[in-house]
Parts: sequence; structure tokens; C-alpha cells
Amino acid sequence: MQREGGNFADAMHALRRTYIQDLWEREEIVLDVLTKLEANDLNDDDLKDLEEVAHKFVGTGRTYQFPAISETGLIVEDLARDRVGANDPNLQPAILALLNACADARTEFEALDMAQQPATEEQPLSAETPKPAASANLPAVLIVDDDADTRSLLGQFMSDYAECTMAENSDQAEEFMAKMPFDLVLLDNKMPGGKTGLELLKHIKADATLRHMDVVMITASGEPQMVLDSLTAGASDYVLKPFKAEAVAQKLKTRLAHLKQTILLVDDDQAVQNLLQAKFRTLGVKCIGYDDGLQALQDMEDIKPDLVILDRILPGLEGMALLHNMRQNTSLKDIPVVILSAKRDNKDIMAGLQLGASDYVVKPFSLDELVLRCQRLLERAAVEGKPMGAHAYGA
Repeated sequence: MQREGGNFADAMHALRRTYIQDLWEREEIVLDVLTKLEANDLNDDDLKDLEEVAHKFVGTGRTYQFPAISETGLIVEDLARDRVGANDPNLQPAILALLNACADARTEFEALDMAQQPATEEQPLSAETPKPAASANLPAVLIVDDDADTRSLLGQFMSDYAECTMAENSDQAEEFMAKMPFDLVLLDNKMPGGKTGLELLKHIKADATLRHMDVVMITASGEPQMVLDSLTAGASDYVLKPFKAEAVAQKLKTRLAHLKQTILLVDDDQAVQNLLQAKFRTLGVKCIGYDDGLQALQDMEDIKPDLVILDRILPGLEGMALLHNMRQNTSLKDIPVVILSAKRDNKDIMAGLQLGASDYVVKPFSLDELVLRCQRLLERAAVEGKPMGAHAYGA
């Protein structure tokens, strides 16, 4: 990430200022509910409004370094979700605690803001209108969240290395996706619109024109079933609100960098394909599977993979012959190749390396070890600015 150290702190400080300013609007909703509660005039619609605004407090307070807002907001959200009545003795104290947490956050920030004002006179651009991208090659990111503060925070810290488009509900997100492709979608679950985030995720993965998009769920719903359902539906990752802004920003930057990388996996064992594709998907790396060596070779020049994982025993064209063809082709000869094979004799390993493999992994293999070896090859290729040549045997 280009904003580091003091630059990140300055940008975060400016975003916290905006967050504090926006608290007033949310507090008014809470105060309105409190007034009705004290007048014994509370209904289910009021509690629904309270649940929705409390949910936003939960998801953003700690992220903006005001943990008490998230903690007190969670208590209010739980009570409102249960539709407790005006006679519940816990509701009024919970609402007052949330309002006090907001007031304390405002006091805390105003004191800090006064001390840091000279260093943050020039505020960064609002993430709702990201600055123009420096390069047309920047990845396109769609941020879908009904909370403006979350959209602003994510967009602010991604605007240096991505073109960010903001959607506040699933309907708007679908409109944007119909007009342009996105490399990455950051998706909240609980929001207004025709679909929840999970439903939109399922729609994306069921649509042949959209399923290529990488989707990361960023939501306050930490229920194990929700996490499992999201990952099963095709989400690459699941980030729980509230989150640490700098850590998530760096994680997303790494994911975007990986999205530019493609691994071609040639193995006729579907179980191996499923395992590796699922693992690389969680890392944001595109992994295309083939079970036929000849078909993989024919498509390779169009795909231009950054790395090839290759089984030795294949239909169509066996692995060693495929590797030989790659090393004779000027456009393919520098692509690093990892041989994945049950042949474990030293003569088999040496034959693969001498033919031009960058590494040789014996089946059965450790998934984590194989991924680390592949990442090492990809990272070294990125540092050198070109794929590693066949001389890098046994890397």
C-alpha cells in the first residue's frame, strides 16, 4: 500500500473526523426511539429502525478506533432484534450507554483533532468520489455496503491501487455489474435492496458473465453458518466487522496484486483440481484447471499463465512432453513450471528438472508446502519483472 506510516495515520484521522461528523444523523434515530420508549409509544417499526442503525454502529465503531461504540451498539442491536417491548428494563440503559459512547468518542476525537490539526489541514479526497485512477490498468473494485462510512474507509485506502465504484445496495450493485466487469467485489450482507449480500453472491457465481469476479464478504454477521454459507457459495474470503483498517487495506492490496496472476493447473485428477483451485481462490489467485495435456498446451498462448502446475501422467499429451513443447516455444519457454507427480525416484525428479521444470513436488503432497513453493516462484517472477526461466530448477 502506498500510504504507509504517517500517511496512513493522517488519512485515517481525516476519515475519523468524517465519521464523528456523521454520528449526529445516526444518533437522531436513536434519540427518537428513546423518546418514544420513554413515552411508552414504541412499536416494532421503531425497533426495526433501532436494529438497523445499531448494526451500523457495531460494524464501524471499532474499525474507526472507537470500540465502545461497537460494544454498546451490539447490546442495543441484540435487544432490538429480539423486539423487546417498552417494558424491558434493559433497553433504556443500553440505548443511553450507546449515546454516551458516541458522546465520549466525540470528546476524545475533538481533543485529538485539536492537537493534530496542523498536520491534517489538507484532507484526502472523499472515497465516495475517488480520485481519478493514475492508470487504466488498475483493477476495478465494486464496494457494496449501505454504510457510507464503511464505503468511504475502504475506498479511501484502495484508491491508490484500484478504481473503486460504490454501491449502497444490491440493486445498485447489479446495475453497475451489468455495465462493466469488476475484478473484485467487497460485499456486505445485511443491507437494503432486492437481495442480501449472500443472495447477491449466489447470483454472481451462478451467472456465467459474472462468476469470474472475486468476492470478499465484509460484514458484521459472524455466525458460523453465515461464514460457511458464504464460502460455500463462492466467496474467496470473509472479513468480520469491525475490522482493523490498515490490516484489511493491506490484505486487499495483496489480493488485488494476486488477481493479476494466473496459474494453469494440468491434472486429470478432479480431486486435485478442486483442492488446489479452492486454495488458490482464497489467496485471490486465478487457477484454471485442465485434465488434458494437449488441450492445455493449445490454450496456453491465449491464457498466458504466470505459472503452470503439471502432472506427469496425462491424457492427450503427457506432462514431460508438454513441458518439452513449452521450452521449445519462445512465448512459453520462460513460464515457471511445477511438476506434481507420484513418481518419486531421483531419476524421475532429475529428468523433470533437467527438462526445464522450476520445481518438482511428489504426491501425496502437503497443500501448504505446494502453495508456498508456487507463491515463491510467483513472487520472484514479479520482482524480476518477468517469468523465471528454466534455469531456476528446484526453486
